[in-house]
Amino acid sequence: VTLQGFNRKVGNLAQMLPYAKQENLVLCDSDMRVQPDYLRNVVAPLQNGASLVTCPYQGAYPKSLASVWEALGIGADFIPSALTSRLLEKVGFAFGSTIVLSKETLAELGGFETMQDHLADDFFLGSGVRKRGKEAVLSHYVVQSTLGEIKFSDMWARRLRWARTLRYCRPGGYAGSFVTHGFALATLFLLTSGFSLLGW
Repeated sequence: VTLQGFNRKVGNLAQMLPYAKQENLVLCDSDMRVQPDYLRNVVAPLQNGASLVTCPYQGAYPKSLASVWEALGIGADFIPSALTSRLLEKVGFAFGSTIVLSKETLAELGGFETMQDHLADDFFLGSGVRKRGKEAVLSHYVVQSTLGEIKFSDMWARRLRWARTLRYCRPGGYAGSFVTHGFALATLFLLTSGFSLLGW
């Protein structure tokens, strides 16, 4: 299988798919670290009727100030946003940290071929499952994203890429981030200023 699209990750997955011997597929970014009970935990919801499972993740093993900031951004911004989205509208997304689905579900979504030009193939899979009235599950299992030593420019570039991805996938949520981020920062300033007049 050779894809002509821009998403090289999807092209790689499409080329590997014919060699997958089992019915269930587990897709995972290469910088994730897991424990020996990982597969047992992430596949279990499929046996209870879910069509897709994805895992939250935390920033781990930071070795520079930029990677510490990255870990803080994941824990204080990204994951709370995902949990809020799940609370308000159920799970209509997936993370590259882990995506578990069957070959049958992948085929129903049109296969990897339909994602060859998508910026966020993980989001496409999660939203596609929900649009078909099936269940996507955010697992209780948290994987670790190994951050290591990264430069500020690399951290900033990844943040920009995430912002562009959000703008592409969820334009309404992207526009609303001005309000939600502004409110959080204003509240923090109010608290640290001792509820001063300037803080209000």
